[in-house]
Amino acid sequence: MSFINYEPKFKNNAATTKVYLDKYRSIDIICIKCKCTYRYFSSAHIDVTKENRICCQVCKHNVMVPITAGSILSDMEGDERKELISKWHYDMFQS
Repeated sequence: MSFINYEPKFKNNAATTKVYLDKYRSIDIICIKCKCTYRYFSSAHIDVTKENRICCQVCKHNVMVPITAGSILSDMEGDERKELISKWHYDMFQS
């Protein structure tokens, strides 16, 4: 799967992420720039841009992908997920 096919997952995702967080009380969100997973327990701690994108509090980029039920990332094992995130990171920041 290419980065281009998954690009909509980090665009316009803040509102739906907050709804998911309110329902399930926690959510893991991956920053493609940092290649790290961050767990949130409160929507008050999620930085949102005016474009309704989640902004990473570490690197300040707005390329965060929430892991929600039904997303491609939720069905992947650790190494498989890391490989895909590394590919997206390369496609966005190193190619």
